[in-house]
Amino acid sequence: MYQQLENPSAVWQFLLLNVNIWGGLVFGYNVGIVAAALDPMTDDFELTSFSKGVVASAVVFGAMIGSLIGAALCDVFGRKLIMIASGLLVTVWSIASAFVPEGNQKVFIVLVAFRIFLGIGVGLVSVVCPLYVAEMAPKSRRGTFGSFFQLSITFGILVSYLVGLGLQQVPHKYQWRVMLELGAIPGVFLIIVGVMVSESTVWMQRKKGVVSGDGYGGVQHDPPGCVLDVDLYEEFFFF
Repeated sequence: MYQQLENPSAVWQFLLLNVNIWGGLVFGYNVGIVAAALDPMTDDFELTSFSKGVVASAVVFGAMIGSLIGAALCDVFGRKLIMIASGLLVTVWSIASAFVPEGNQKVFIVLVAFRIFLGIGVGLVSVVCPLYVAEMAPKSRRGTFGSFFQLSITFGILVSYLVGLGLQQVPHKYQWRVMLELGAIPGVFLIIVGVMVSESTVWMQRKKGVVSGDGYGGVQHDPPGCVLDVDLYEEFFFF
């Protein structure tokens, strides 16, 4: 059964914005913070120029993997679940990276592995958040809502530099750990937002094999003319 939906509420639009805001902050902060963390890390791991390059590229390498597999995972498991899972990956591996004990090259390899796992979460975020918002935002505001992801990436990089500056007086053995640990904060908020929002109606319709002539699985993103299969909506809608 299909029926017209009303204009999205202010709360719903706020949640949509937060998907891209926290997703962008996850990406920007965790990619940018390594620039500030490298110098204090050098004392604990005796990093060479090559080792610094490995640490700096670990998150980006993981993000490449996450972005390559992200679309397929979103199609199989849905946008909501992957959003929550990516936030969980970012939270867990940010904290795990911060608790790697100082030591030799073997311990350093553990740190790099943790940063790669973190990067996979970051890459998933870069796929699922813009995808979800593009599918669920009102057509008239889709561009505005989508731009918040890029804006938040830039802001996240800026925040990472400011955090590095603010922690300059902290002893080196704690300094880089705090920097990495703080990367879990946007991940936690992304999990919270992911739990609160509904599953993408586009994915729900396609998963059930219901595709209309508009090419969007029966969902037209121009409220109040948003058409939805109410039976599917009641089955999947969480918030």
